Amino acid sequence: MYVFRFCLYCCTRILFNNFDLRLKQNTEFTAADWIRNYILLEAKVMLKSSALNMGQISSHLNFPSQSFFAKFFKNATGMTPKQYRNTPE
Repeated sequence: MYVFRFCLYCCTRILFNNFDLRLKQNTEFTAADWIRNYILLEAKVMLKSSALNMGQISSHLNFPSQSFFAKFFKNATGMTPKQYRNTPE
């Protein structure tokens, strides 16, 4: 059973690495970049179009805490979620 799990893990890593490489070659973004950009887009939409507070948005996007969400958002956009929400469209 251990050998099977190890082989499954190795095959999964090889497939993911191949997928990530091909994705980057074709789009210039890694899978992590695509996921990060999707989460950021979702956060922006939720901040502009919902009445949810920051804690609810961070929870909905599966961040471990509101402060972690705020750091992620500020690092990606240069402004806090509150500043982004208050900017005119």
